[in-house]
Amino acid sequence: MLELDLVLVDFARARYTLLSCADQEAYRGLLAQDDWTIWEWLQRRAAPTAPFARIVELIAGFVADDARQGDETAFRTPGAVPRESDADLES
Repeated sequence: MLELDLVLVDFARARYTLLSCADQEAYRGLLAQDDWTIWEWLQRRAAPTAPFARIVELIAGFVADDARQGDETAFRTPGAVPRESDADLES
C-alpha cells in the first residue's frame, strides 16, 4: 500500500537510527505484517498486538508530529475528497 510505504519510509529515514535495538527489531518485525493490519493499527481502528504496540505508537506519534508541523497530508489517501476542515486549511 503506497500510503503505508510512505509513512514507514519517512519514519525509518528520520528515526530508525535513533531507536533502541528492541524498537528496531520491532520495526523490522512490523514490516512482515499485513499492510492493511498495520494501517488499521496506525489509524487506531484496531489495537496492535503486544510485540508491536510500542513501535506503532512511535510511528503514529511521528505522523502526528508531522501533521502538527504543517504536513496536512498525513494519513490522507491520495485522491480522497478533503473534509470541509481540510479545505479550509488549504485555502
